[in-house]
This record gives sequence, C-alpha cells and structure tokens, in this order.
Amino acid sequence: MEKKQSKKENDLVSRLRRQEVRRKQQKESDLMNRKRQWICLLTIAHSLKKCVRTIATQKASEVLERLMLPLWWCYHYRLKRKAGRRFLTAMYSRYMSKPTVEELRQGVLFREWPEKYINRLSGWLTPVVYRTGEYIAFQGEVGHTAYVIDSGAVDVIVKNAQARNANERHIKVANLNKRGIYFGEFAIMSDEPRMASLRCTCTTRLWVISKLLFKFVIRHLPQDLSLKIKDSADHRRKQNMHKLYPLTAKMVKRAAAFADWPITAINELIKLMEPFVFHEGVAIMKPNIPGDNMYFIARGQVQVLDPNRPERTVLLEHPSLFGEVACLFVEPRTAHVVARISTEAWGISKPNLLGFLMANPSLFIQAKENVNSQRASWLPPLGSAKMLSTPLLPPSHVLCVD
Repeated sequence: MEKKQSKKENDLVSRLRRQEVRRKQQKESDLMNRKRQWICLLTIAHSLKKCVRTIATQKASEVLERLMLPLWWCYHYRLKRKAGRRFLTAMYSRYMSKPTVEELRQGVLFREWPEKYINRLSGWLTPVVYRTGEYIAFQGEVGHTAYVIDSGAVDVIVKNAQARNANERHIKVANLNKRGIYFGEFAIMSDEPRMASLRCTCTTRLWVISKLLFKFVIRHLPQDLSLKIKDSADHRRKQNMHKLYPLTAKMVKRAAAFADWPITAINELIKLMEPFVFHEGVAIMKPNIPGDNMYFIARGQVQVLDPNRPERTVLLEHPSLFGEVACLFVEPRTAHVVARISTEAWGISKPNLLGFLMANPSLFIQAKENVNSQRASWLPPLGSAKMLSTPLLPPSHVLCVD
C-alpha cells in the first residue's frame, strides 16, 4: 500500500513538474512572440520614418534642383560669356581705333563740346566685343555705362505690354550700325532706367565709358555748356515721366487732402499737373516763404527739416504729397524741404490749384477740412503742460507736410 501511495505521489509530482515546465515554456514562447511583434512594429515604424525621410529628402532635393540648378547654370553661363567676351576683346582690340572728334560730333550731345574735352573722354574709352544675338543691356535695368560703336550693328528693342501675341511683345524701333554712334548716355546722365533693350545683330565692337568717368568729364566742362547738358537731360527726364512714373488717381487719393474726392475730379486735377526734377541737395521749399507749388513724389526721396530743431527730420518717398497746406491756406511755409537724392515729382502751381478749386467750391471746402483734421491729429493732448514753441511737423508715417 505504501508503495502504491508513494508511486501516486511521485506521479503527481512529476505531472506538476511537467505542467510547470509547460507553463514556463508557454510563457517563454509568449514573451518571444511579443518580442517578435514589438520588433516587427519597431521595424515597420523605423522603415516608415526612413521612407518619410527619403521622400522628404527627395522632395527637398527636387525643390533645390528646381531653384538652384537654374541659378547655377545662369551663374556659369555668365562666367563663360564673360570669359568669351574677354577673349574676343583681347583678340579684336588690336584692330580697333578710337572714334575721332568729327565722328563723335555727329550726335547732338558732343556737337558743342570743345575738342580737348572730347579727346579726354575718348582717352578713357575701353574696348569690348559682343557676339551675335547677345544683349548689351535690358529695358528697365539701371545703366552704368555708355557705348560708342566701332563696327557692327545693334538693334534697339522696346517691350509692348499691350501685345497679345508673343511675337509682338518686343518691337524693333531702330538699328544702329554707323561708326561713332553712341547710346546709353541718357541712362547714366539722368540716373534713369534703360528705356530699351540693346541686342547685337552681328559681332559688334564697342567702346565703353563708365558712369563715374562720364559725369567727371561733364562736371569739368564750361559752366554754360554743363548747365545746357543738364537742362537737356532734365527735359528728357520730364518727358519720360509720363511713360515711366505716371500719376494715377489711386496715388492722389492716398493723400489726406483728396481722400474723399470723386475719381472724375481727381482725373481733372491730374491733367493740370506738371513734371518737375530736383537734383540731390536742392532746396525745394524754405520756411517763412509763401507757398507756390504742391508736389507728389514720383521717384526719389525728400527730407523735411524743422528750422528750430534740426535734429528732427522726416523722410518722404513715393507717393507722398507735400506743400499742400501753404497752397490751400493763406500762410507761409513752416518747414525746410531738401531733395535727399535725385527726385522726380508731379507738381501744380498755387494759381492753377486755386483756379480749379474755386470752380469746385465743395471740393475746396472738403480738402481744407481734411487737412485741418489731419493737422489736429498732430497736436498734443490738452492735459499736456508742455508748450509748443516750434511749428508742427508730421510723424514719419504721415505723407503730408506744409
């Protein structure tokens, strides 16, 4: 009996041990399965991240290719073009001869120049050679050089913004093919953008002079001739203002005095405006002097100075209005206005302005009320104990001055 009982106990113990071993094996297999699942999940997540990074990198590389490759090609194309131009210039310069006084006097600009000044200008000319189809300058860019033709031909091309057909967007207006003809001088005399593009129709040899040297020669001309050249350049600038910097009703309505005017009245006022050119440092207005003109800035910058407080200044740019207070009211100027850089403006004289306003009394009253309300906004609060001993100047963000 004892043997049977001990045998049963041994069988039970062995069965329990087997069950415990199975549980451990099952547990270990479950852990392994969980580990495999986590490893799979982590692998999938890592691969997804890798895919996202790869896609992002590919997109970034595509964007960089779209942005940088054209710039890179353009940069290297310019380097190659400059190298080719230097090579052609070195090869052809020995066969080039500088223009004579008679050849330069074919144009209007040098017709009255003394011979020694033309020879001085000719001595500073440097050679350059352009290939067929190459552009010398583009319309709208700032000019830094003037050119004289030695041999070859240059087409003058103007953009036609109103053309619907792509073939008609660029119009050829002239062909320059005579030795001694010069071009590009107006852009460097008046600091204006180029009025047209210049393209070579064949291998063209040119003589070039920089803006600084050209202006240096003009400054040392006889005074009457220098003033005549400056006046002719200013006259051309005024003519070009109608094309380059036209005065629009939207610009006029930005001024407080004319903000409430109807468009028809503003267009009538614009017809009375005239172009003005002010060189750097020129005093446009002086204090304690009756006002004679009102101006809209078309291009450039003017500086408004307080005569009693020189450290207080206001800078006005396009499309600011100044000078309207002394034209609308019977009072003298209260500020000193100087052209900070070469400035072009649209102006109207006080008699013409008053004549227009007297024909439209309601607009006259409206303009005066608008200016009065604007000037009232510049006053300090009533509780301020500080007394004003100087004329009022507008803050820097205001577009109107006396």
